[in-house]
Amino acid sequence: IMKDVWYTPYVKKAYAAGWINGYNDNTFRPDQTISKVEALKILGEARKWNLKKIDTGKLKSTFKDVETDLWYSPYLAYALNNKLLQEKGKIFSPTSATTRGNISEILYRAITKDTTTGTKTDTASGPAKTEPAKTPTIPKPPEIPIAPVVTMQEPETSSNNEFKVIPKDAF
Repeated sequence: IMKDVWYTPYVKKAYAAGWINGYNDNTFRPDQTISKVEALKILGEARKWNLKKIDTGKLKSTFKDVETDLWYSPYLAYALNNKLLQEKGKIFSPTSATTRGNISEILYRAITKDTTTGTKTDTASGPAKTEPAKTPTIPKPPEIPIAPVVTMQEPETSSNNEFKVIPKDAF
């Protein structure tokens, strides 16, 4: 990863937190699109999904094009079991590229139904409050107006052109 790219400190933070690993050839490929299952893995790692007791058997009966013994199977099974996916048909296309909107919806569902603790988190009214989880209905995301495109700014650098450290609690 190049030091003069705006996303470098974020990639370093995600790597240090164990959310991302890159590829077997020790590359990250930041300009490459991300597949549905790669995005689910990152979300699962960031949200600390407990994958130890995940049964992947339901995957094959739900989606015709998904294997139950691949690296992504526990992440996909977890998302399916917790109703985080919006796919309704028999085809999931695990390695196809996903959209930012698709991942935003899954992230919204994962946050509003905190699948790490089994509680529903209220993030709309100030500090997070939790209550026992109710039925597994996932609320529909609110309509969000489309904002104009904003140009990303370069992160601040120190005098020797090194990126500043991102605090551990930044995310």
